Amino acid sequence: MKFSAKKSVLGTMGGGLILLIIFSVLIILLIIYVLGTMGGRMGGGLILYIIFSVLILIIPLIILIFKIFSIKSYTLTIDGTKITEHGGIFNKYDRQTLLTNVVGVDVSQTFFGRIFGYGNVHVDLVGKRDLWLNGIKQPDKLKEFLQQYVNTENLSTLLTN
Repeated sequence: MKFSAKKSVLGTMGGGLILLIIFSVLIILLIIYVLGTMGGRMGGGLILYIIFSVLILIIPLIILIFKIFSIKSYTLTIDGTKITEHGGIFNKYDRQTLLTNVVGVDVSQTFFGRIFGYGNVHVDLVGKRDLWLNGIKQPDKLKEFLQQYVNTENLSTLLTN
């Protein structure tokens, strides 16, 4: 049995995306205001101001586009014995973790996460680093799938030792 999951752009970027949109709208409104108050006078200062304002808008937008492509390149695949994470644009990564000692799976969702269908999944593994999967689409389905790998037989012996 195989399971695949993707990250949510809104879930991964969260407030940063909203702040970038607000910042961009404010800069555009400021440019419109300055152009309106100048009354058509084209001075060297106005042209420099417009160039500077456009650069202030372009740099965050380039970062935003890069971040969105990075999030879209992320895939999580579970194929029965291991979890594999792939991602990256320029710096690629490929992480694999065995599913032999899963102790528990937790899901946390914010208010907006519940509305838009994304959340964070914490996979508790014995003897290995835990997996923190942030901004995953449909985290409840991932939790349901991972619940079948919870090793309850070894859990009682781990807790008593």
